[in-house]
Amino acid sequence: MGELHLEIIQERLKTEFKVDADLGKLMVAYKETITEPSLNRITFERKLADQKHSVVIEVEVHPKKAEAGHPIVRKGQGKEVQENLKMLTERQLRCITNGVEASLRSGPKISFQVIDVEVLINFFQIGRGTSETIIEAAAATCVRGALQNAAVCLLEPIVSLEVISRRKVPTCSSR
Repeated sequence: MGELHLEIIQERLKTEFKVDADLGKLMVAYKETITEPSLNRITFERKLADQKHSVVIEVEVHPKKAEAGHPIVRKGQGKEVQENLKMLTERQLRCITNGVEASLRSGPKISFQVIDVEVLINFFQIGRGTSETIIEAAAATCVRGALQNAAVCLLEPIVSLEVISRRKVPTCSSR
């Protein structure tokens, strides 16, 4: 449903049902998703207060139906991948997940939320003394790069409408 559809419904509420509805500013909230897998590997280095922070990370994004709209972040498969990721701590995994979620809030196509994706971590290497904030930033940057290389499409919006009335309105179930 586009903005024109919403305007038509608003006009019908006024003319056919004599309801002066205040809908506020009409805006369609599209979602973005990917249709093909994409791989990205980056070396993320920053110098803060004379200390070098570095992260090398590789992620792969896949189209996938996620539960309740949350992205799925998992460790990749394969012997080499598992060997590399065995030193990944729960705290670091949480930082990576936070970075992934941050990057999916604004998609590459028209900056709407990216949904229904799975993110596999295939490689992770961290420099000594690297902060958690840098890990999150590296993960977000890597996922954004993977999304920019992926085939991204817009999803049709889903409309949720709540009608509140000051007087009792008969419904099909109350007749």
